[in-house]
Amino acid sequence: MAASQPLAGKHIVVTRARAQAHELSEPLRALGAIPIEWPMIEIAPPADFAPLDRALKQVMHYDWLVFSSANGVKYFWGRIDDCQLRFPRIAAVGDKTAQALRANGLRVDAMPKEFLATEIMGALGEVANQKILLVRPEVAPADLPSSLRERGAQVDEVVAYRTLPAHYEQPFSLQDIDAITLASASAASNLARYAPRMPETVCVASIGPSTARAARAAGLRVDIEARLHTVEGLVLALVAHFNSREVSA
Repeated sequence: MAASQPLAGKHIVVTRARAQAHELSEPLRALGAIPIEWPMIEIAPPADFAPLDRALKQVMHYDWLVFSSANGVKYFWGRIDDCQLRFPRIAAVGDKTAQALRANGLRVDAMPKEFLATEIMGALGEVANQKILLVRPEVAPADLPSSLRERGAQVDEVVAYRTLPAHYEQPFSLQDIDAITLASASAASNLARYAPRMPETVCVASIGPSTARAARAAGLRVDIEARLHTVEGLVLALVAHFNSREVSA
């Protein structure tokens, strides 16, 4: 196996939403893998925009505005109709979220190194008596808002979008793939409905701890968990996994 193609010939399933699958498929393909896109989720607007619209009208009264994903930025920005709107300090959880904010002309005042509640807390600094608006999907881990409240912050959460189960025909046999990737808890939960019994020959790779917990709760085995909880980290974890198998073979 060439060093520049550490995933050569590996059939790797990408379960991200159709519009975002390329963000993982392209780096996998560049490393020699054969990505197979099988979306487990679809991104949709909230069932009711009223709470998000109310939050926007009050956004200047917060000390921090925290975005947990680029999707949150997209739907939040899509509801803005006041070009004179003043924003508080803004925190982005990850590079992709920060890029989405900057693409819309918004500054990023804080960004943690990893998508972990402890790292986000460190990026925000002292939060006691601070008013924080957390822009999130309809279903999201409670770790971050709970940690912020424990440290004395007043936290309001607003739903900017929903993650819905996708229904696409399975384009492969599980016996023919080498790995399947999970980049969200929602994708993990939906995958378990389609493939509750994953063959031992298939490496199940999770982007991070919350996704891994959701996968295990749904009855799925998790073989590897990315140390860096990003798409790039997931790719690196797959490379390390298959390299170690080549060495031990």
